[in-house]
Amino acid sequence: MQNNTDNSFIANFILVLFLAAFPVILLKTNGTEDLWTFTNWMMNVLQVSIQEGYALNKGDYPPLYIYTLLPFTFLLDEATRPLVTLCIKLAIFCFFYLSAIVFYRITRDKFLTLLWYFTFALHALFLKYIDINYAPFLLVGLWALKNKHYTIFALCYTVCCLIKWPPLIIGPFLALYIFHQSKLETGRFLSPVSIKPALASFALIGLCFFWFGSAITDALNKAMNEPYLSGRALNAQWIVTYFLQLNYPDLYRPLDPGGLAEFIVPGKQIITWAKIPFSLFFIATLVAFWRSEKTFTDLLFFCVIGFFTYFTLNTGVHENHLFLPIAIALFLCSIEKRFMSIAILLIVIMNFNLLVFYGVGIKTISAYRDIGMDITVLLSVAVTLLWANWWYRYVWKNLISR
Repeated sequence: MQNNTDNSFIANFILVLFLAAFPVILLKTNGTEDLWTFTNWMMNVLQVSIQEGYALNKGDYPPLYIYTLLPFTFLLDEATRPLVTLCIKLAIFCFFYLSAIVFYRITRDKFLTLLWYFTFALHALFLKYIDINYAPFLLVGLWALKNKHYTIFALCYTVCCLIKWPPLIIGPFLALYIFHQSKLETGRFLSPVSIKPALASFALIGLCFFWFGSAITDALNKAMNEPYLSGRALNAQWIVTYFLQLNYPDLYRPLDPGGLAEFIVPGKQIITWAKIPFSLFFIATLVAFWRSEKTFTDLLFFCVIGFFTYFTLNTGVHENHLFLPIAIALFLCSIEKRFMSIAILLIVIMNFNLLVFYGVGIKTISAYRDIGMDITVLLSVAVTLLWANWWYRYVWKNLISR
C-alpha cells in the first residue's frame, strides 16, 4: 500500500513538473498582433501613470486588464523597458497556471483540469490572448454563486467585466437568476439577496469610474461598435463577409489571392441590420431561460447557449471570444458530465478557429485555408448549423413546450 502511494505521488509530481515546464519553451512564440498592442499600451502606462496611460491608449478594453499585466512590468526601469513584451507573456503564463489551480481546487476533477489546461494552451500560451487573466475570478465567482455567496459572486463577476468586456454578454442571465433566487428565499424579487450584490457591483464600478473617468465609456462604446461584420470568427457573419467580397468586389475589397476572405468594414447601415437576428434570438434565449426551472445548472447551460448565439450571429465577434462559454461549460461538466459533448464541440471550434487563422503563434498556417475555396467559410457554415441545431433543441422546444 505504501509503495502504491509513493508511486502515485511520484507520478503526480512528474505530471505537474511537465505541465509547469511546458509554457517555458513557449516564451519565444510571437502570439498575435494583440500582444504587440498590449506591449505599446503598457509602454504608455510605464511612461506616465496607470490612469493617464489608459486614457492615452484609446483602446477598447476596460481598465483592469492593466493590473493583470503589471506583476512583472512594474519592476522595469528605463534600461529594461524593452522587456515589456516578455513581462506580459510571464503575466499571462501566471494567470494560466493560477486558473488551472483554481479550477482543480473547486472541482477536484483531475481529468477536467487537464482538459482545461490543454483546451486553453493554444489560446493563452501560444497566441497570448489575455482572456485567461479573468478566468480565476470567473471560477471563484461561479463557485460563490453556486454556494449562494451572492456578494462575492457580484464582485468577482464585476472584476471579470472590468478586465475584458465579453462577460457582460451573460449579465442578463445572471441577473434573472439572482432575482429568481431572491424570490425563492424571501418571496420578493427585491431583497437583500438581490440588492447587496448589485450595490457591491455598482460600488466597484463607481470606484473605477472615479479613477479612470470617461475613458471607460469610450472604450466600451468602441468595443460595442466594431465596424467589422466578423473579426475572423467562424460564424454566420463570416459567411456574409465572404458573400459580399465574392459578389460585390467593387463595393467591398475583393477576396484575397486564392479566394480567401478577410474582414471588411461594410458601413453602419449594414452592421445595424446584421445585428437584428442576434438581438431577436438572444432575447428569445433569455425568455427560454426564464421559463425553465432556473436551477444553477440551467443558468450555466443557458449562459453557454446565449453566448454561443452571440458568437454565431452578432457582428464584431473575434476568433478568441469562445473562451468564456468554454470556461463555463467545463465548470458545468464538473457538476453534470452529460454536458461534456457540448463542451468538447466548443473546444474543437475555438481551437480550429485559432489554428486556421493564426497557427500556433510561431508560423501561420493560414495558407492551408485554400482548398479550392476558403475552408473558413465551410467551417463557418458548420458552426452556424450546429448553433441552429442547439438553439432549436434547447431553446425553441423549451419555448413551445411551456
